[in-house]
Amino acid sequence: MADRRRTPPLDLDIRPLPAKRAVVEGESFSVDVEAVAERDVVADTVLLEVVQVIDYGYGRTNLHGVIYTARDRSTTVVAQQSLPPAGSVMAGETYRARAVVAVPALNLPTVRGELISISWIIRVRISARDDEESVGEGTFTVQSSAAGCAPDAETEPELTGQKTVSLELIRLSGRVLTNGTPLSGQVRVAPHHGSLRSVRVDLVMQEAVAYGPAGPGEGHPQKHPRRTENVIVSSVLEEGLPVTGEEAVLPFELAVPRFLPAPSLESRQFRVTWQLRVTADVPHRPDPQLRIGLVAVTAPQAAHSS
Repeated sequence: MADRRRTPPLDLDIRPLPAKRAVVEGESFSVDVEAVAERDVVADTVLLEVVQVIDYGYGRTNLHGVIYTARDRSTTVVAQQSLPPAGSVMAGETYRARAVVAVPALNLPTVRGELISISWIIRVRISARDDEESVGEGTFTVQSSAAGCAPDAETEPELTGQKTVSLELIRLSGRVLTNGTPLSGQVRVAPHHGSLRSVRVDLVMQEAVAYGPAGPGEGHPQKHPRRTENVIVSSVLEEGLPVTGEEAVLPFELAVPRFLPAPSLESRQFRVTWQLRVTADVPHRPDPQLRIGLVAVTAPQAAHSS
């Protein structure tokens, strides 16, 4: 008997709908559940759970007072509902059910970053009478309209090192990033001293974690902020560069990924921001930079505009 029940009695298949497995936070979507019986079973309870998994890096102090990057992972059931019981299912037969799942608007959408990872899972548990519990999972993406981050696209440009080369963004297709929509524009470049090797245009994703969990015996969280900055896509401009004392307007276009790794995000603990960064490569001198704040939206445009 023990050998026969080494594996769960039901083989579960979880299918979030639509097929793209993506939903905007605060909205609902359907889930199809199929369970094929490996042997005769009586399934009394079917429970569907919405699970959020957060994995992130944070600053922590060791015994010598040195701050290093540690990681913490939490798995939270944020919602659950009961489905119709399967009852008696003979070996080879299939139990089927469909559920409508509401995704809570927790301001913690899907993030696939280096410092911050937030993922979402649909989990179904089927309890069988006098047998093992059967568990199946299916992943899905929670999209965001980043409504609370609109001010990111209203900040003034940040300029550094303009004594050698002046940089000015004179046209930009938009300051709202969406999945797969190219970002294009024109930058005015005017060298004052030295030569100019190239101009690099980067789409940059920045992550920040304000604090981590409290350690054993600690009454407060570890408050040592951690930040990372990663280039998602870039373009190097090497043609039509001006010489010292002249200026030129250089066009550029960045191919924004079909699926952005994260929307703009602001919470007490986590922050994700996006920037367009223009850098002039000047030999033997600090490279001048121009940074423009953007807002990344992973929800469909219709959801963003509403």
